[in-house]
Amino acid sequence: MYRLFIFVGRCVVSDNFDGVRGNAGLIDRLRQTLSGGFAGGAYVFCGGEGTGKKTVAEAFAKALQCEGDGSACCACLSCRVLKSGNHPDVVRVIGSNKKSIGVEDVRDQAYSFMCLKPFRYRYQIVIIDKAETLTPNAQNALLKKMEEPSGYGIIMLLASRIGALLPTVLSRCVVLRLNQLSEAEMAEALTFEGAKPEAASFCAKYSGGSLGIAKRLALTGDFEQMRLLASEIAERTPEADILGALAMYRRVAAWKEQIQRLLDMLYLCFHDRIVGRCAGQKDKISLARLFDGAEAVRRAKASLEGNGNFQMSIEAMLLAICGRSVNQ
Repeated sequence: MYRLFIFVGRCVVSDNFDGVRGNAGLIDRLRQTLSGGFAGGAYVFCGGEGTGKKTVAEAFAKALQCEGDGSACCACLSCRVLKSGNHPDVVRVIGSNKKSIGVEDVRDQAYSFMCLKPFRYRYQIVIIDKAETLTPNAQNALLKKMEEPSGYGIIMLLASRIGALLPTVLSRCVVLRLNQLSEAEMAEALTFEGAKPEAASFCAKYSGGSLGIAKRLALTGDFEQMRLLASEIAERTPEADILGALAMYRRVAAWKEQIQRLLDMLYLCFHDRIVGRCAGQKDKISLARLFDGAEAVRRAKASLEGNGNFQMSIEAMLLAICGRSVNQ
């Protein structure tokens, strides 16, 4: 009989471990815990943005509360109501301050429930998303619960910066580190989600190792349009004349509100071609010109970040990519 507390800004409940990509060793460890029938009193799931901390923690919580085969069957009443967000032993605690979770949030929204025994299910589980934003006083309040285990209470902390947690808190937790997926693993996951193979490969590289970010980007129409424009600029502009290069400005300007993202994509396009050329792949553009193109994109980004004139920065970049300078 357990009550589940989740500290989240936005709750996303996954089905089970089958939907988790990568981190096979960590998942095996959690499955062993489930098969052993005894869970620890506190866990820390740490990893960068989009590495699956919330997915893994919530799948673990669902499996712990499962009334079926004990592995998050997704068919029993507990699994169904947990997925719907209406579980009788699930309480979501929202930090009153967007920047941090304070001691009053812990006391007012969690303690009144944590002092009671579970309503129906086996464990009383506390899941704290963005645990790195817990204030020291809030962490000390949780520490008291860790130091006085109830036998049915489990606290799960989800943190992107483990150094933000107090050493006394960490010493009482099982620390589970989630690693970033490889580009190949992310591309495979994105293709499974419905993304086109080329878009999946590009998003896997662009996301910086975050599957969560890659998923959001791959399934966004605007991102795909920007990706195609970046690819076209990198492909056609180096061979264009001055008028052709400047004609591209209007298409770039249409994405003014997302220009830094577009420039990041363009830089990645040049980077991939440089890597390919160095690996022996044929390219109609010389390696020196490709390096010049990447440098032109870098200068444009720096200029715009310094509040430089938008049109002048972009036109100078396009001219440099086609092998011309502003003075020519």
